[in-house]
Amino acid sequence: MKTDVLPSPHDSLAVLRKGIIESVIADVRMTDTGNQALQHLAILLIIYEFATGEAPITTVRLGELTGVTTASLIRLTARLERLGVITRKRTKGRHGKGKAWSYAPGLTGDFSHSDLLELLAAVKLTSLHNAAES
Repeated sequence: MKTDVLPSPHDSLAVLRKGIIESVIADVRMTDTGNQALQHLAILLIIYEFATGEAPITTVRLGELTGVTTASLIRLTARLERLGVITRKRTKGRHGKGKAWSYAPGLTGDFSHSDLLELLAAVKLTSLHNAAES
């Protein structure tokens, strides 16, 4: 008798990452070029890899890492926020003066509710299918 086999955390994370990337590419490619899709994905990857709970990454730090202008970074991250794959909030600038944007990984809005459930269902179906073949 077969039992439900849960996917490993690594497999679940891989499926989730793929879904996030596909969502970003699909949105960007509707109106922009492949190069712009790559820019969005690069910024997304940097935010996911460099931001931590205690230290979100700022526009200035993204600029230092990529050489992309502040205006372009704000445009790129605003779109990623609209897609629901990052969170963006106003913080104090360096040295506690002025205002800055800070970014953190996070699934928000429609992505976290419908797409995430769909991705997790796909992981479970794949896992069940693989278990049945074993």
